[in-house]
Amino acid sequence: MPPIESLIGGADKLVKIFGRWPSFHDAEMIEFSLSRSYPGTKKGQSDTYLMAKIYLREMTSEIDGREY
Repeated sequence: MPPIESLIGGADKLVKIFGRWPSFHDAEMIEFSLSRSYPGTKKGQSDTYLMAKIYLREMTSEIDGREY
C-alpha cells in the first residue's frame, strides 16, 4: 500500500511545513466538505473531492518563560 500522502493532492505542502508527514491524532476538525464535482471540472465530468480544514499543532520540547 502506498504512503497516504502520495494519494493526497497538495500533501507536499504539509511535508514542506513540518519536514515530514504530520500525525493527525489530536487535530481539530474545523470544516469538512464532500462534493461530487470539483470547481472548474468540465461539464459531465465526475470528479469527487473532499475539502477539510484542520487545526494541527506540533508538539515540541520548546517552552516559553511560563513553561508553555
